[in-house]
Amino acid sequence: MAENKKGIVILYVILAVIIVLSVAGTVHFLSENKKNTVEIICDGVVVERINLPTEQNRTIHIEYGGSYNTIEIKDGEIFVSEADCPDQICVKTGKLKGGMPIVCLPNRLVIRFVDSGEVDAVAGQAA
Repeated sequence: MAENKKGIVILYVILAVIIVLSVAGTVHFLSENKKNTVEIICDGVVVERINLPTEQNRTIHIEYGGSYNTIEIKDGEIFVSEADCPDQICVKTGKLKGGMPIVCLPNRLVIRFVDSGEVDAVAGQAA
């Protein structure tokens, strides 16, 4: 009976280690990243590729199907400041950070960090 309890304790310890490593990996993935290059993609087409630290403050207006998104680059950060989509999720997302892109589904807009050597899964080539 004592061996059975010891085995259960070992199983719980292993399970706890796996959970801790999973949470740590997720936090690391979603935390601030050090990528500097951003792609603005509309309807699957890269509209602009920007190096944020060297980019001047400016406003970019993207139109798609009669709708629009206004993108601001300010002090090395990028965000959607205005959009005419119904849900405003792209505006509410705030500044681009970590591994999560800014997405506007109605206007088919994606703003994301990229590596210079990142491979595009759709095109099968380096971005």
